[in-house]
Amino acid sequence: MSTPVSQFEEVIAHFRSLLPAHSATAQAIDRHEPWKQIAIRAIDDGYIRNTNQFFLYLEVCLEYGEYPAWLLAEDEQATRH
Repeated sequence: MSTPVSQFEEVIAHFRSLLPAHSATAQAIDRHEPWKQIAIRAIDDGYIRNTNQFFLYLEVCLEYGEYPAWLLAEDEQATRH
């Protein structure tokens, strides 16, 4: 049985795997910046619209054990021209 910490680390690792290495969001995760800073970088990179969306993504992943692409897909498509 996995612990909440290991589940959270798995969610962050999955989110990180979706990001290009050069993005500020990926670099913030790699530097272990505070979660609010990571969320702000994700907004700046165009992956999410606000910090609440980032925390909702994490909450859904942890609660249901799924990675809801629909939470990020809309914004992710907007950044890929």
